[in-house]
Amino acid sequence: MSAIPIFPESMTQRRITIVTDSIGPSSLFGGVGTALILGALWAKRSKARLRIVTRTEAPETGALARVLAANNLTFDGQAEFRHHPRDGHRELAVGEHDLFLSTFWGTTRALLNTVGAKRIVSLLQDDERMFYPYGDERLECELAMAAPLRRVVVNTMLLRDHLTTGAGAIDGLTERAIAFEPAFIGGARKPDGGERKRRLLFYARPHNLRNLFATGVAALSEAILQGLLDSEAWEVHFVGGDAPEIEFRGGVKVIRHDMMGWREYKTFLTSIDAGFVLMYTPHPSYPPLDLAAMGVPVLTNQCGLKTDLARYSANILSAPLAPQTLVEGLGRLIALAEDRDRLEKNLAEDHICRDWAQALDPVVADLDTLW
Repeated sequence: MSAIPIFPESMTQRRITIVTDSIGPSSLFGGVGTALILGALWAKRSKARLRIVTRTEAPETGALARVLAANNLTFDGQAEFRHHPRDGHRELAVGEHDLFLSTFWGTTRALLNTVGAKRIVSLLQDDERMFYPYGDERLECELAMAAPLRRVVVNTMLLRDHLTTGAGAIDGLTERAIAFEPAFIGGARKPDGGERKRRLLFYARPHNLRNLFATGVAALSEAILQGLLDSEAWEVHFVGGDAPEIEFRGGVKVIRHDMMGWREYKTFLTSIDAGFVLMYTPHPSYPPLDLAAMGVPVLTNQCGLKTDLARYSANILSAPLAPQTLVEGLGRLIALAEDRDRLEKNLAEDHICRDWAQALDPVVADLDTLW
């Protein structure tokens, strides 16, 4: 992984630099948005400048404000945006009081090649080793994850437990890690209309292998054939981008959606009646929590320590990754979606945080001590 070339700068003010691939509209969901929120809250707490460095495309300077506004946050400090492509032809100014927030093992590796481990905080949002087959990339990823960074901020207690216990534990991570539970703003879900069909969201990302596109389509097809999804009552919405045209036998209509902006996506979720989201890693992933925070029931899969997400909400159902158990899970999902009283009770009793400042306060308090 290529290094980020640097040159010394005499600036004495504290500065936090977020290093990521892109902050374009198609990149702002989930992990990148969380990185921007964490960086802004950390900079605010530490009275530091904020710098955002992108690697694959020029930064969209309005992205930070949009993400913060969508999550009821503000940042009135100084922010700058820089593009430093992977070819290394642009140098990055680094002063005595610079710390770096890495968002992926590749950016961690690039920073390790120049600024050193003690200046780097990593935001770890999944077991990134699982993105690769056993080979060179997986090994490089694991070595970067095990580097003696200043701190590793882990997205969810569940992921921290996965990464620090068992045969696959990352060496030394227990001492460096601090975990948090993400926040989900939710929204006013639109009441069921008497004239429209109910809408089931399928998280359809065929080019992200961990989202098990083919497995999900097969489960939906079988649920339709078994009559669990009635064509007179339900339609399926493919969300995630690049999904192919599909027609299910049984007459259930499939509606494909292109990539949406953050606010458009949140508004769209308020029209959904049920969700089906697969993630073949230990992280809960964001869409199930996004939906549950609005009182929408969702089915996801089990994986390792991720066996039951009722710790967040009883509106999140889990099933083992086997064809029949996923179909049975879809049957439970449809039954729950049609039980309004139970949905509302589950929503009122959930344990989903809805305030990012509250969710990240212990983390930014810890990071503020690193100076």
